[in-house]
Amino acid sequence: MTHCLNLGAADYLVKPIGSEVVKTLWLNVLRRLRKDERLQTFSRDATLAEMIVNYYTPPFRRVDPLDFPRLDEIAAQERRVHLRAKLLSWSFSPHALSEDDLLRCVEIVFMDVLSLDDLEMIHVSQDLMHHFILAIRSSYHATNPYHDFYHAADVLQATYYTCCCMGLLPDRTTDYQQFESTAESLGDAQSSRYALRRILRPKDVFALMIASLGHDVGHPGVNNYYMINARTPLAELYNDQSVLENYHATSLFLLMRKHGLHFHDNDQSSVFKEFRSTVVNAILATDMSTHFDYVRRIHAQTERIRELSQPSSTVEVTDADRRLLIAAVIKCADICNASRPFAVAKVWCRELMREFAMQSALEKKMGMPVSMPVDDTPVAQAKSQIDFISALAMPLFAAVSQVIPQLQFTVDQLSANKSTWEDIR
Repeated sequence: MTHCLNLGAADYLVKPIGSEVVKTLWLNVLRRLRKDERLQTFSRDATLAEMIVNYYTPPFRRVDPLDFPRLDEIAAQERRVHLRAKLLSWSFSPHALSEDDLLRCVEIVFMDVLSLDDLEMIHVSQDLMHHFILAIRSSYHATNPYHDFYHAADVLQATYYTCCCMGLLPDRTTDYQQFESTAESLGDAQSSRYALRRILRPKDVFALMIASLGHDVGHPGVNNYYMINARTPLAELYNDQSVLENYHATSLFLLMRKHGLHFHDNDQSSVFKEFRSTVVNAILATDMSTHFDYVRRIHAQTERIRELSQPSSTVEVTDADRRLLIAAVIKCADICNASRPFAVAKVWCRELMREFAMQSALEKKMGMPVSMPVDDTPVAQAKSQIDFISALAMPLFAAVSQVIPQLQFTVDQLSANKSTWEDIR
């Protein structure tokens, strides 16, 4: 009897079925069902996470890969050449592209990454990739002036550009060498490439691209300060810690599961678990409340990069090395708009100030302290950008350019933009 119960039997009959036996059997079955329901609540198939995520993300809609913009073979090839040239330029401006071309840009990035060696464990058909890109686009709120699919594509391009500069996509050459300051540091850049390629493997690059495109999935158009002050369900769920970033990571993987977007054969495999960990850690790194801790750690990484850059070095690359370099890349990409050529940076500033104004209006309506600037004049925009560059962007890019010398030009561009903003103010 004990053996049968241990195997999962709800009950064990030791005599012919009578009224008392039936009653006992019924109670044991109910008890077993309740236990199963309790376990189900904490299982990966539970609906609680989906309910919470769906509260903030746009309504779920089916995605048809056939909706992806298509051209005939010759036209498609010509368009890819044209768009790839834009992707390899730091002047990239998603607002200057049609939505169809923006989708094509995302596809080109993933085509280039998936062409790398050692990615045979990742199975992505063209239909699956189109499905994924369309699903990601539909998960961003188009009504957000700043945190929308254009921002997602911008961050993806900045990550792609940086990886090309680092030599991680060896067949792609960016325009970074045209900048005088970077040209002067080419010696350092060449030696650092060896170390950077040792640290980031092709599968890390793929995970980084997924994180870059999906890092703000379902963004509600308000920041963590609002989420916490308003005591939103998400803030309480994540105990006020990296509220939106945790939500974005949860939403991204739920979205992939909901749409059947499986890039790996088995989501219980060590390969998938490593992929998931890389994506989640990258997204969490975009929380600005941890910004200065990352800047400090990136500064400290400079000497280690020098050690790893020596071909004769016996220093082993660690998971911590990979996580920190991935964080450095995505953090720069996330706020890269301040370091774009001024004409591009100005457009992003305008959209960001519009989103700030929307949050301020919501805070007033909710009777909360107003935390965002409501003045959208050129002078207010200039002051906002000067403060942002000085306090946040410049320290980060200066630290990262020591690890990735190819990005030295971004420090100079930040300085130039700051001077232009000061003239406006």
